[in-house]
Amino acid sequence: MHNNKLVSRTRQIYLAIVLLGVLLAVGVYGLAASVHNKARQYMETDLAIFSQVQQIGMLLSEQERLLYEYYATEESSLYEEGYLENFNQLNSTLNEMAGAGRFTVTITDVSTHLKAASEVAAALHTNLLSPQTQWNLSRSQLEQISQHRRAVLPLLKEIEMATNRSVNNGYLSIIQLLEITVWVVALFSLGIAAISLYPGRYAARYISLSTENETLALFPKRNPNPVIRIDAKGKLLYANPAAFLCHSESLDSRTSNL
Repeated sequence: MHNNKLVSRTRQIYLAIVLLGVLLAVGVYGLAASVHNKARQYMETDLAIFSQVQQIGMLLSEQERLLYEYYATEESSLYEEGYLENFNQLNSTLNEMAGAGRFTVTITDVSTHLKAASEVAAALHTNLLSPQTQWNLSRSQLEQISQHRRAVLPLLKEIEMATNRSVNNGYLSIIQLLEITVWVVALFSLGIAAISLYPGRYAARYISLSTENETLALFPKRNPNPVIRIDAKGKLLYANPAAFLCHSESLDSRTSNL
């Protein structure tokens, strides 16, 4: 009875440990997936946008330099090759940023300014190629282009700051998830240690009970007097060695009398 109870209780504890292990594995996997998603967003999205913002700022500065140099030297290749290539790079970078699905309104505003600046740059190119260049108009056109660039800078700064906030929030989220993972594992370990006390206690009780039963079992076996056990129908259930010895002596005595 005690053995069956011990086996049943041990099985229950074993199943509980297995269940906790499965729950821990699922929980840790979920936390690890969250950390992976946050890190991937940081690597694939936030860092990419931050790099693209820096690239747009440099391209804008280079674009303005090319146009001012074109105004000073009247070298049309600065517009036809340098500026147009620069403008294509700007559009390509903006399209990549728009593809991420973030800062849609701000990117649209940046594109509007860049398009307007490109129209002024085209008019500047036409003016500078004209046999009778209107230099006052050219200076006004350059100023308009500079104004568009200055209008874009706060927009880029807005994207950069929002990206930094996203990176910081992602970093804090990753740290929090890692702390939760550590606590989950620690609590699981403590729970396993606490649960393991029960099998140990029942194992000690089982050993004690087995020793006691073994000691009791030796008593009739070593008893010099015959000990037998029969059921209600007279069937022999147990007989100690002394009983067999006594029976053997009785048979020997009957044989001698014959």
